Amino acid sequence: MTQTELLKAALKERGVTQRAVAERLGTTEQALSKTLSRPTLTTTKLAAIIDAVNALAPYRDPLTGVKSRVAYTSAVAELERQIPDHCEPFGLVVFDSNDLKHVNDLYGHEAGNAYIRHICRIICEVFKHSPVYRVGGDEFTVLLRNKDLQNHDALFRSLDGAFAAAPFRTADHELPILVARGLAIFDPRTDRAFNDVFDRADKRMYDHKHLMKAENQ
Repeated sequence: MTQTELLKAALKERGVTQRAVAERLGTTEQALSKTLSRPTLTTTKLAAIIDAVNALAPYRDPLTGVKSRVAYTSAVAELERQIPDHCEPFGLVVFDSNDLKHVNDLYGHEAGNAYIRHICRIICEVFKHSPVYRVGGDEFTVLLRNKDLQNHDALFRSLDGAFAAAPFRTADHELPILVARGLAIFDPRTDRAFNDVFDRADKRMYDHKHLMKAENQ
């Protein structure tokens, strides 16, 4: 493999996007893509790209390519810093799949990983303007701001439609996507810490999970 082929493989393996590397290097994604189309790179350029990938790797989930738990912790820390003084409006959505154990038990962990990626891809397609974080095995969070926050009801309707239209398919089965969710919106009058928002979102997610299980019994 050429140098650039190895770099592209490393990006994929570590879940780091070319856009993220380009931003860290202070260039454009188009310019970086052009650089990576060359069979060889100068030692300086190669070292700079490798350093960027290594720095970004902990902030990307290797299975799905979305932001990792490390990135989520960093975002939460920044919100904690802002909340006591002045924090722009934001919402938190907590997602949790109902069926990962079922998929793992019946079809194996490779299928379980594919199931996680499938769910993640749909969430990212709907919340395309908001950061998506994988914070656990089949647990995701999304931080909503600006238009995505204002339009959250419409986005949830779109999400429901997208899940219904794209069941998870194995070689011989088709499984509906069942993902519980809970939304909480920061209230500057009562919320004194990020956990105040998270606790409401988490409770609503579990309420939704119990409701979904009751409906599917």
